[in-house]
Amino acid sequence: FIDLHPQYGDASYYLSDTVASSNIADILSQPYLNSVTIAAAAIQVSDNYYLLPASNSIEKSSSIQPHHIDTLLTVASYEYDYIFLDLSYNLDSISMRALDRSDLIYIVTQPTLAYLKALVNLLGVFSELNYPQQRIKIVMNKFDIQAALPVGKINELISKKVDAEIPFDPSAVDESINAGIPLVKMYRMNPVSRAIEELVTLL
Repeated sequence: FIDLHPQYGDASYYLSDTVASSNIADILSQPYLNSVTIAAAAIQVSDNYYLLPASNSIEKSSSIQPHHIDTLLTVASYEYDYIFLDLSYNLDSISMRALDRSDLIYIVTQPTLAYLKALVNLLGVFSELNYPQQRIKIVMNKFDIQAALPVGKINELISKKVDAEIPFDPSAVDESINAGIPLVKMYRMNPVSRAIEELVTLL
């Protein structure tokens, strides 16, 4: 798991209580990158799950260039079976290079007009870039909130079907975050946990 948020990367906060000794900007500033360098900077979340945290400095993040992402993904692909990239909402040069290199793109959105308008715009950009439709997956978070539009209406609006739905359970999710325990471990049978596990099977 690589946290590519340039300013607000907080994956390490949600996934681990370990303080990282270095981060993505630190290792990409080195003249030579190899699997040992990546492993030394990564936080081990579980037996087969590692996190490369985002930079904690805007100045350091600004030094990351698209070719750094190419090198990082090329090296990491030889060592890890799956690589997940958490991107910001801004389509800057770093995000675009990461998207270009991705086999699948999961867009997490919500069933309200403001989010759906942004989703339509994003899908339009992907269409202009000739990204194949089968690469793009839509994940509808909080699909059952009171103000939600029906899924059928959403499919019609975006001209694409929703691939996965995550229900709304703020109490359980907040409790999980505050306890520092993944929801799928704390409440395995919770509807949110079950939806996340179903989403994993799509990979």
